[in-house]
This record gives sequence, structure tokens and C-alpha cells, in this order.
Amino acid sequence: MKIEKITNSHIIQSINNSFPALFLALNLASICLLINNFSSSLLASKICLLIITLLPCFIAVVLSFYLTNRIEYCLFAFIILIITKQNNIISAYLIAIVLYYLNYIFEKYLLNYHFIKDLPKFVEDSVKKIILILSFIVITFIALQIKINLDWLSLFDLPITCILIIFLYCLLFYFGYHPALLLAFLGPIQLLFLSENIQAALLNLPLEHLFTHGTMSAFANMSGTGVTIGIVLLSKKLAPSSLKAAWFGVNENVIFGLPVTKNKKAFLPFVIGGTILGSFPFALMALGYLNKPIFDAPYLGIFIEGFLVNFDYRSIIVNLIQIGGSLLFWKFLYREN
Repeated sequence: MKIEKITNSHIIQSINNSFPALFLALNLASICLLINNFSSSLLASKICLLIITLLPCFIAVVLSFYLTNRIEYCLFAFIILIITKQNNIISAYLIAIVLYYLNYIFEKYLLNYHFIKDLPKFVEDSVKKIILILSFIVITFIALQIKINLDWLSLFDLPITCILIIFLYCLLFYFGYHPALLLAFLGPIQLLFLSENIQAALLNLPLEHLFTHGTMSAFANMSGTGVTIGIVLLSKKLAPSSLKAAWFGVNENVIFGLPVTKNKKAFLPFVIGGTILGSFPFALMALGYLNKPIFDAPYLGIFIEGFLVNFDYRSIIVNLIQIGGSLLFWKFLYREN
């Protein structure tokens, strides 16, 4: 299948594999932010600002390593970002991917190519290295001419966009595809938004962004994609084996074991109900009734995760409403055979 081919591509897997290190760095910045808020620590605020400032370079280096497994390309990515002053997360991802393709072309076509018969190997190797360095210079020059406009990313802060993304998550799972495919495309935006929220909080400015990995995990995917905690609590068959996993946001055993996938009876409570329950917290954030995110705390459990995302007690109330709504949706919209 084409979707599976995309999901298993080296670039998608490398981007997904790089996220734990990147989110860990941002969580360290969030912890420094909290220390600064509670104790007005100058050191904590400086560390927080340093992490946010260096995050694009860190992303470029980490992703380049996952993509090429070559230290020199990590250095190339770092140098390009510094020289071009493209100090934003999206540019870091693009530079790492361009360098991956440069490495791919070099290894596939140039590495084993012989320019002149009987040319000494050390001379040929030197020429190839010169070509690689010249390619790097050309990429740097092109990057200097490009100014990336990120204004379009504000679309992801609209509640309607969040609704569509959550609907797509549910729909993919309903048809048997894991939505991790989307993470490779949406994750960089979520990293950018969280870093900007942390920086705004540090400077005592209003937070702008709703759409982060933390809010998706704590609200959109509360108890797992589709907010399936209702069917787990209602089903005597599922509760013993699935309740603990659902509590920590894992519901693959429900989706593929009930099954939810391609089950007409489950479409309304899972896809429609899951979209409604998963998206209404984003509307609350947009309207100012729920704090916006400054932390990512995935898989720490219902209520705890919701509270840690924005340190707002109302998140616990939102999770309770989601549990109640899930029970109602699965009770009245799903009928077992």
C-alpha cells in the first residue's frame, strides 16, 4: 500500500525517531521555565532561553545524524544554519533533508564512480571530497537567497484546523492505518509552537499556540485516538485487559481487538464522537477558558497529563467531561452483535 510505503520511508522513520530527543530538550526548557516562575531564578531563565535559541541547531544536527549516520553532515547542517541565520525549526528540518539527499546522491552515484581509468585512488578520493564540499557551498549559497515565510503556520492554531486533524487521526485508525504517519509532518510544527509558547511564557507575553504534541496527547488522544475510554469501561471483555493501557493513552488493543477498524457500528462513536470529544478542549483554549500548553507530558496518565500540559486545574474537569462523553457515545451509538 502507498500509505505503508510512505510510513516506512527512511525520512519519515528518521523524523519520528528524532522526536524523543527533541521533546526531551523542550521539556528541560519547560522545567527551567517553571523553576523561574516559582523562584525567579536567573540561571533557570537563561538556560531556558538558551535551549529555545539553540533548538533549531539541535534539530538539524540530530535529524542529520538519523538520516545519514554521518558526523560530517551534522556539522554541515549546523554550519548552514549559522551562516544563513535561518534560525527556525522548519528551516532546520529542510536543511537536514536536503543534506540527506546530497549524501544519497554522493553514495549512490559518486562514491563508486571512476573518473579516469588508472587514476590513483587517493587523487580520485580527493576530487570526490572537493565535489562534496562544493555541493555544500552551493547549498549554503542557495539557502542564503531563500527566506521562508512561516505565516501560513498560524492556520494550525485555528480550532477548525485542529478538528480536521483530529478527524483525520480517527479516520486513519478506522481504516487500519496508524496515524504516526502524520506525526512526521505535524511534529515539527508542534515543536515550533511549543518552543514559542515557552519563550512567550518566559517573557510574560500572551501564549499564542494551541496545537502541540502535549495537547494532542492529553486531549485529542485522551485514552488513545478516538477517546475510546467509554467502550473500555462499558465492556466486561475489554476492561480487565485494556483499562490500564487506556489510562496511559494506548488503545491499539481496542482498535484492532474489538475491532474498531472498518466496523460500521463503531464509526459514529469512534470517528465522529472521538473528533467531538478530542477537539472541544482546543475550542476552550481558543476562547480563553483553558490555559494554552507550555509542557509535553505524554503517557503519564489521564488527569496527570492533562494538568501538566498547561498547569491548569480545569484540564482535569475537561478530562472528566471527555470520559463522560465517551461513555454516552459508546453506550448509545454502538451496539455489539
